[in-house]
Amino acid sequence: MVKKDDPDYVFEEYKGHTIASHKNNVAEKDINNLIIVYRKEEFPEYGFIVGLDDSKMSGRRKSFPHNMEDAKSYIDWVVEVRQKKEAANLDKEKPTVMIEGTAFLFDIDKITLTEKGNPANNIYFSSMRDYGTHYEFDYSRVSKKFHVLHSPYLRNKPVVLGNPITAPEGDPVVTVKIPCIGEIDPDGMCRKYGCTKKDIAEKTDFEIMVDQDIFERRMDGIPVTIDLAGKRFEIDVAGNALRPQDGNGETIYLNALYDYFSIDREAYQLFCNTATSKIEDPFRDGTLNKRMDCVIVEVPRLSDLDPIGANRVNGVEPGYGLMYRTLSMYHDPQILPWEEYSNSMKNQHHWAFQNLNASPAKRDLPTEKIEGTDFIVDVIKFELREKGNEQNVISFKDMTDFGEGYSFEYSRKTKNIPDVYEKSDVLIEIPEFVGLDPVGMAQKYGLTVEEVKAKTDFELMVDQYAFDMRLNKGRLPTIDIAGQLFYVDIRMDMLRPKDDFLSKGILFDEIDHYFSEERNAYLIPYDPKKHEFRELDYDKITEFPKDLIAVQFPFQKELDPIGWNRQGGWNIKDDLKKIGVKGHFNALTVPWQETYLPAIIKENLERQKKQEQKGKPEIKTKENTTRKSRGRKM
Repeated sequence: MVKKDDPDYVFEEYKGHTIASHKNNVAEKDINNLIIVYRKEEFPEYGFIVGLDDSKMSGRRKSFPHNMEDAKSYIDWVVEVRQKKEAANLDKEKPTVMIEGTAFLFDIDKITLTEKGNPANNIYFSSMRDYGTHYEFDYSRVSKKFHVLHSPYLRNKPVVLGNPITAPEGDPVVTVKIPCIGEIDPDGMCRKYGCTKKDIAEKTDFEIMVDQDIFERRMDGIPVTIDLAGKRFEIDVAGNALRPQDGNGETIYLNALYDYFSIDREAYQLFCNTATSKIEDPFRDGTLNKRMDCVIVEVPRLSDLDPIGANRVNGVEPGYGLMYRTLSMYHDPQILPWEEYSNSMKNQHHWAFQNLNASPAKRDLPTEKIEGTDFIVDVIKFELREKGNEQNVISFKDMTDFGEGYSFEYSRKTKNIPDVYEKSDVLIEIPEFVGLDPVGMAQKYGLTVEEVKAKTDFELMVDQYAFDMRLNKGRLPTIDIAGQLFYVDIRMDMLRPKDDFLSKGILFDEIDHYFSEERNAYLIPYDPKKHEFRELDYDKITEFPKDLIAVQFPFQKELDPIGWNRQGGWNIKDDLKKIGVKGHFNALTVPWQETYLPAIIKENLERQKKQEQKGKPEIKTKENTTRKSRGRKM
């Protein structure tokens, strides 16, 4: 019997088997070679001796010349026979669905109907019309597949653009009804999705097969995110862009990086700077072989990362096709090693790879003359810089937007916006950036120059999907505070908790003294159990609150600029190009040590110590009780 650590044998693993080859064996076929094959789970108790004929019932067993190739061929044969046997058993066990006299086997793992005896003919549920109580599709008795007129989207008369509106002669459209998956294969449904027979009886396929928590969060407007070198970006399918979740940094417009898309791998292969989380452009700046400060991240199509967002953009039901996808709110892209990337580039379809030898000339930025002085127009930073004195900058944020362009007061002396008005100052008006630099705007947003010229700055600089959802669909922005979702309700002047009717929420009027000019945000004490703001007793506090946390979030105007404008009676579009429109925010949890609370606690402890030393309480001046105290800022 061979032992696991037998020094007389050389062991090799192959296709789930262990091959024990005697150390005296030769490479050629030889009758004296001793090779034993074991199934992994049966090693070393039960094995098969290669080259030994066991077919005789009695007498001497016959040996044949053999070597390692024969051992592996034997294993190949065993594995093939086992797979065929398992496939036959599976087919035997698979539920059968009859369609117009033809038997189809249902596969719960692939969610398909496969014609019995013709495994190449598959009908996928993902292309059927889902009614919740059953599925329908348009069937051809001739091809035994989807009819040429079948449409997965239409529930009425099936019509597909580009196809004939009438069926070919002799091949009429047959509308077929298929039961729910839970009805076809309840055991398989329970095995795959961990549900019960009771769940199948009470719920739809969609409710069982789709992660309902993720679906509801996405429907509440919470965005899907992706991590690039430690920085989180929100996925914007409509704009094909990645937007910094914290609002700091540049938006990544993937349309402008089309030449980094690998057709073979169906993903963008982006050069991400590990220090800045910025996406670099080595194809154009000629530094492809020098970017050791970058990692190469693979970002799949955004429609694959956020299928619900893709459904909304395409105008179909948000739940369409989700049963056949794995949903996630967070994605971590694959990082490609440099060597693997370099080798794979030779076989991939990259526009830029075919043009690496052509060094693109650096584009001269256009200029705009203001009172005799040339200013460089920079649409990346949205600013004007004095030519020859580029420290002199006029930022777009300091300009007034009048719809068809921008205006600002201009000092002839400082060649900038004046701090104090003088008689020599003049009012300057400039066109929109699409007019000042259409080429730059086209490159920034991944469009053609012709497309840019047909648009306004507003249409490019403001997320049009988020704008439409807020203005026309009435969807309130949301903010996540320590795991609890709140609606930003400007009309009620509060953050209103979702599905918590016992909480009074967070009233902006109660926290106005908690706005931090330094942070440009609110920083408040928050009760994570009651989902409320809670005032602290700053005169008596001597330790960090154990049941409260400090949370930080933006001012109302940034949370919901459309609601802010509407409530104030201003133009709905005021400042939207500067602030942006977002459907969801995440509040920042700030450690107590990073607030003003440590200084207040220290002050209280010192005062308390002095009182104890004096042996009598400190007498405080009586406060004016006509006005409710609002406490101290953190």
